[in-house]
Amino acid sequence: MSAAEIFSLSSSNLNPFLFSEVGIEASGQRLNVVSLLARQGEDPWREAERLAAMPVEAAVECLGRAIATMPGSHWSLPAATVIAGRLIAILPAKVTAGATLGPDRHVGWFTQPWITVAVGLALMLGFFAFRSWLAF
Repeated sequence: MSAAEIFSLSSSNLNPFLFSEVGIEASGQRLNVVSLLARQGEDPWREAERLAAMPVEAAVECLGRAIATMPGSHWSLPAATVIAGRLIAILPAKVTAGATLGPDRHVGWFTQPWITVAVGLALMLGFFAFRSWLAF
């Protein structure tokens, strides 16, 4: 992922949806969509893109089921569907490019294994060169 893509997350048009409040959990904590999706093991931005691409009724049904079946959920399926309808209405019609994170995206040049090895070797060689220079 390029630096531009990293910073695009802060201005992604999915953020209003992802950071919207689902409701108050039984524990008294506020639950937002990004937390809901992350707890289910989903990439929140990728799942939001998937929901945005669906017909509205299908997206409401899918998100409603996710809310109702979340571990520890106190919302019934009909109540969760009403919440999902409110949240899906916030989803943008068109998703900004580069908002998705996922395993197929590169996080940066330094995460490439060969770069890490090369930097490590360069540091070791520099250390030994400096050490031998001190010995003279």
